[in-house]
Amino acid sequence: EVLPRPEVESAWQAVDEFAQFLSGILPPCEEPKPTCKLLVVSQSLLRRVGWADRATPRDLVKLLEEWETDPKPVMKYWGANRAAQTEMLDRLKEKVTSFREQVVLVQLSRWRSYLYSQIVPFVLRVRGACERERKLNGQVNFNDLLRLTCQLVQDATVRVEIQDRLQNLCVDEFQDTDPLQAQLFFLLCADDPNEKDWTRTRPKPGSLFLVGDPKQSIYRFRRADIETYNRARQILRETGGQVVSLRTSFRSTPAMCDWIN
Repeated sequence: EVLPRPEVESAWQAVDEFAQFLSGILPPCEEPKPTCKLLVVSQSLLRRVGWADRATPRDLVKLLEEWETDPKPVMKYWGANRAAQTEMLDRLKEKVTSFREQVVLVQLSRWRSYLYSQIVPFVLRVRGACERERKLNGQVNFNDLLRLTCQLVQDATVRVEIQDRLQNLCVDEFQDTDPLQAQLFFLLCADDPNEKDWTRTRPKPGSLFLVGDPKQSIYRFRRADIETYNRARQILRETGGQVVSLRTSFRSTPAMCDWIN
């Protein structure tokens, strides 16, 4: 059993109680695709409890995932006037908050903890097998290039030799930098060739020039994180570097810039 049976049953009991409450309060709606998220997920819950397979957690998890994000209402669906809308949504909000905090978030956390314990060992085995296969075939992927290069420059002798040939480094679009790339940049510019932690390095004066815009940090899908950008900027400030803000845009109009800001 992926989750203890009493735990699954108690979760379904809470879902049934919430569904009973919803069935008595939901307003009628003839629209096939209402724009109110709260109404949509409420209707979905009432449908799912009718045909769900309660022998496994599958349908329970699917149902709960729809409530993981607090669904926002659109007022026009919830009564003929503002007073009626407010009264109905106030009644519903308390129930929704209790359901999400006591059932949805708790059960999803437990379910994902179970999945994590099953999936991660498998993924690690697959990763190791893929690495061995690439090594046998003399191949590397993009992440290998970064990872192996970072390992290479951990060696003080190698780093000193590279620094003799590469004394100034300019990195454009720095907001797209992932932790491996940041590690590589800062190790190559570190004044102490024996320091292996990039977050504790001190770049040589004039060795590192970064250009980036945090508002364009959109590459999280490949590990580019705004925290890496902020940490790098902090290191430069703390080690005598200068942070210069460019406040003039030649790409757009003042109205657009004001709206984005």
